[in-house]
Amino acid sequence: MISVLIGVVLVPATHLMGAELHKNSLLKKIRYWYDDARHANNARGLTSNTGISLENTRDDDQDPQYIQMFNRINTNVHSRPQYWATAIALALILFFAVGAYFVRAATIDSMDTQAVNGTPFSQTTETSSSPFDLPADAVADNAKADSQATEEIGNNRVFASKLTFIILSVIFVGVQLIGILIGLYRSFAGIDSKKAAKYAGNFSGSEEFSAWHSMKRERVERDAQEKLSSLQNRLMMKRTSSQSQQLNELPTFTDYVSGKRVEKSRSEQEFNEHLKNTASAPVAQVITPQPQQPVAPRAALHVVLPEEETPADIVAPVQAAKDDEKERIIALGDLVGLDEEDLALIADDQGLPLEAVLKRQRVQQLLNKTRAKGEA
Repeated sequence: MISVLIGVVLVPATHLMGAELHKNSLLKKIRYWYDDARHANNARGLTSNTGISLENTRDDDQDPQYIQMFNRINTNVHSRPQYWATAIALALILFFAVGAYFVRAATIDSMDTQAVNGTPFSQTTETSSSPFDLPADAVADNAKADSQATEEIGNNRVFASKLTFIILSVIFVGVQLIGILIGLYRSFAGIDSKKAAKYAGNFSGSEEFSAWHSMKRERVERDAQEKLSSLQNRLMMKRTSSQSQQLNELPTFTDYVSGKRVEKSRSEQEFNEHLKNTASAPVAQVITPQPQQPVAPRAALHVVLPEEETPADIVAPVQAAKDDEKERIIALGDLVGLDEEDLALIADDQGLPLEAVLKRQRVQQLLNKTRAKGEA
């Protein structure tokens, strides 16, 4: 439990220490480059541009490198390194390492003292004299030799235990050093660095990110153009010779994307012009309603359409357009084997409504079923 608590306390402390050291290294670079520029009499004041963000990160490309780095780091008032997290982390590491050693050393000393006090040489016993007993001098020499051997064994055991505790403390400090290095090399010092790393993923920078997506976009365009060319070839084979076009006259996928962009740009421009005209339009004057006077009833008016706008003349072009559209749909040929995406491309290319093309495909499917039943 004590080891787990020590780890929980020191993990954030060592990470913050590493992050602080990383940020201080950047601040030292900024101060070093700034001092070099000041000695060359072309230095600019260390003033942060708070308008720099991920969306407009290119706005300060013309500024010196130390200004660009300074715009992306939160600093104190004096723009100098600070070491409060480092001091706290080092104090905790030294406290736990040295404290653990002294606790272990005191424990082994107490165990050694207890073992010495429990030996038979710590007590004197009176025995009856016997003619076979050794002389007193021999007994004293034997007891002295045994005591010295026991003392040497105890001292060696205590030395080995304390040396082991020192090695464990060094290992403990080394583990904390690993945590500090992780915080130093894996932390973010910039304001939007974590967000940028999330966007960039495993890429080393924005240039590599843009190059990869550009390559991916080109591959998508190439595959789409290949599919479109295959569809256009199939359509060319099904059309009649009178309505066919050359393959190089047909629109490409790039033309389709460019057309969509132009349409979007035109729509935005028209919307902006509409807003501008609406804003510049004069405010309508408020007119006080006057009491209405009674109006005498009038005879019903009989409206006669001019000769050039008779209903027959209006309906005829509409019917002709419908007939032409029907003929164009019939001229497409067999549509049964095509899916909805292919039909949408055909309708867009020929300027026909997609519903009419889908209806023609459905009719052909029903006719084929009817013919199959009749032959059966």
